[in-house]
Amino acid sequence: MKQGPQTVYLSILVMLLFARQGAMAQEFISKTLVMFGDPDLNTGINPSGNLALGKDGRLYGTATCFQVFGTNHATVFGVNRDGTGLSVLHHFGDIVRDGTYPANGVIEASDGALYGITQLGGSLNYGTVFKVNTDGSGYQILWNFLGSQNGDGVNPQAGLIEGSDGALYGTTPFGGAGVLGTVFRLNKDGTAYSIIKSFGRSSAEGVNPSGLLEGTDGVLYGVTYLGGSGRGGTIFKLSKDGSEFSGVKLEPAWREPMDSSALRTAMRQTTERAFTARWNNSEIPCFATPAPVGRTLTVV
Repeated sequence: MKQGPQTVYLSILVMLLFARQGAMAQEFISKTLVMFGDPDLNTGINPSGNLALGKDGRLYGTATCFQVFGTNHATVFGVNRDGTGLSVLHHFGDIVRDGTYPANGVIEASDGALYGITQLGGSLNYGTVFKVNTDGSGYQILWNFLGSQNGDGVNPQAGLIEGSDGALYGTTPFGGAGVLGTVFRLNKDGTAYSIIKSFGRSSAEGVNPSGLLEGTDGVLYGVTYLGGSGRGGTIFKLSKDGSEFSGVKLEPAWREPMDSSALRTAMRQTTERAFTARWNNSEIPCFATPAPVGRTLTVV
């Protein structure tokens, strides 16, 4: 195995589960399907987030590294489940004001297209929602996040979901009218974008929301990283039109008494420091090493 900065030991593993005939014990066998960066960095570096299993049987995902050694290496990729047919559907940064740092994979929606988010890039560098077909055609930015100064979300991190109504739903951990996060909705053609919930107006509701799912009752469920009456985050439910919201507290992050305004100030300062530390530079660090780092993406 060659050494040097051109080799990145990041792989996709597929875990094959089978039961030994005549035995109760189960065994796992792993097979490395793809070594990202070996030998070609252009397929992407540092895959992260969830893989999507397409209707065509292929696996789809994102490699997050935007720039290393002066070159763009963030991609949307597809690969067969036996490791053959690796293809790059999109190189981020190949168009003006493209999104950067696609951190949470993609979903395949009911129309057969792939949808995802980037944490940075776009018209104001606050991130984007994008779409691309499974053959790499039709890439487009559906939404450029506009930042809290415009009442919009900032730097989405969690992936998207498709609701039973056919719309896309997602979260941003910062931004919105309350500054500390949003739940947003938009159609798959990029129209009718709206924020259906802003966090931060009341610390009891929680702040810094993360990923969503839709329950069998047609309601959205998610979590917040901080806030709530216990100050350690919440699990919340939200109607898809944003009209009904409720949450339950998680364990407190701290126990000393703190009034509501002081709590909001402390959380705002904490998240702003984290935001500044992480997003102050447009180039996110990438990890390209000449030795195995033990970082894998798995499908079970």
